[in-house]
Amino acid sequence: MSSPFQVQLLAALTFAHVLADFVIQTDRDVEAKRRFLVLLRHALVVAVLSYLVSGFWYLWYVPLVILVTHLGIDWAKSTRSSRSLTVFSLDQLAHAAVIVGISILVPRYVAGPTAPYWLSLIGALYISGLVLATGFMIAVHAGAVVVGLWVDPFSRQLQADREASEKGSPGKDAGARVGFVEGGRVIGMLERALIFMFVLVDQPAGIGFLIAAKSILRFGDIGAGARRKEAEYIIIGTFLSFVFGIPVAYLTRYLLFALR
Repeated sequence: MSSPFQVQLLAALTFAHVLADFVIQTDRDVEAKRRFLVLLRHALVVAVLSYLVSGFWYLWYVPLVILVTHLGIDWAKSTRSSRSLTVFSLDQLAHAAVIVGISILVPRYVAGPTAPYWLSLIGALYISGLVLATGFMIAVHAGAVVVGLWVDPFSRQLQADREASEKGSPGKDAGARVGFVEGGRVIGMLERALIFMFVLVDQPAGIGFLIAAKSILRFGDIGAGARRKEAEYIIIGTFLSFVFGIPVAYLTRYLLFALR
């Protein structure tokens, strides 16, 4: 990326993609993507957001390219029966390649205004705001998907143990061992949100308090009679959450300083 035009387009398209894929799109939409109308609706959302957020009104064909490529990539992903980290990573890399390709090539060969409408309206905070919001969404929302795929093998083991236990000799406290639906996901999102804020305000020591607090709680669960696998599962998820969230937060911080 050598020109402000390229950087502005890249920031806008990346923001639109992350917002559409990880915030607006629901788990139900992901499961229903074998239906063409669901796929088309999602691709249209990405294309419209790309056009509106970029503010380059004369580049009408950019959202068209986004629409066609996003539809094709997501359709290819929907044909895969397995929901794995590898499939997810290849899907996101393909979308990223399209976004980077558009951001590099379009400014080189297209004549027109080099500043988007929103930049002239808001000023320099426009690009910084896009970078900050994108980094936050990746850390919190995309992180929930990535960490979920990382711990999926452990989750399946835990679920199998629970089903076997319920069929064998369910105890009177079995219901107490079951957490809230989506509870672990929400906790992980809050962890990564705190990590993101600690890094941006240059207080990384706060991350150590998160680790200490979570470890104390887990040891308390073991002492209270929780199964070892359950405690280990939560600890693994916690550290994977940190492994994902910390680099994203520092990269966002670096980009914000670079844009000054």
